[in-house]
Amino acid sequence: MIDPGLVRCDNCGDPYDAAAIVCPLCRAPRGVAGLASTTRHAVDGLDRIVTEQLLARSDAGIEDLLARDLAGPLSPGDLRDALVRVDERSDPTVAELEGSLTLDAAVALDGISLSDLIAGSGNETRVVKRGLTFLKNKRWREALEWWSLHREQLDPANERFGLLLLMLEGFTHRLAGDHRRAADIHARIVAHPLYRRIRGLERK
Repeated sequence: MIDPGLVRCDNCGDPYDAAAIVCPLCRAPRGVAGLASTTRHAVDGLDRIVTEQLLARSDAGIEDLLARDLAGPLSPGDLRDALVRVDERSDPTVAELEGSLTLDAAVALDGISLSDLIAGSGNETRVVKRGLTFLKNKRWREALEWWSLHREQLDPANERFGLLLLMLEGFTHRLAGDHRRAADIHARIVAHPLYRRIRGLERK
């Protein structure tokens, strides 16, 4: 049961204030259920991809998490949340990310080295440095807007830098403690074709 003051979205199933006319999560109007099946199919597809990645990993963090934190049967959503928590434990600091832009340091985010995604061009480096400045000052909202703005303006052919900006969005949500949005972004990351190629998740 949900709180009497809440209603459940017909599209995504998320509970929200009964006074609202649209769901704050998926923006679906009250009473609109037409997108539900399509949305659930898309989520199921992303969960399948994340499950593949989780099961493909053999690092100690995964083994420890599955042994201690997630006893019992797991849904794809549980696996996705587990992967986010493991990556959060292994996240670098903001200072380490910043240092990797100027030093020859193997700093990874979401299992991929930054050096594999940033070409060293002055403009890309400046974009990342500016966003990290927001993070150092815990200005999460400004950082998220910064990553999103530059990703939207990016040439679609530049999938490498686009993936990095998406990973930095997820990193920012984890720093801000917003695990739900971090999990949503993580699902998009692992569905990204370049990510899957780099991590060896593409089916032959």
